[in-house]
Amino acid sequence: MPADPTRVTTGPGSPLRGANYLRRGFDLLWQPGIRPFVIVPLLINTVIFAVLIGLSVAQFEVWIDAVVAWLPDWLQFLRWLLWPVSLL
Repeated sequence: MPADPTRVTTGPGSPLRGANYLRRGFDLLWQPGIRPFVIVPLLINTVIFAVLIGLSVAQFEVWIDAVVAWLPDWLQFLRWLLWPVSLL
């Protein structure tokens, strides 16, 4: 039996395996009977993630303000360094 060329044969911890499932999920969008069961959860997840990311950024900004208020005046420039460093 020949191997299916579209199937990713990787180990259980491989990132390619997750990418394959993502591709298979997008393939489901083109099946009319299953489309609502894919699009509705996708929209709900997108809204939830957008709201949570917005709240996280707002809360992080409050934290940055608290840290900068604690610093002496001559270290106020660190405010601009905290954002990029926090993303790492």
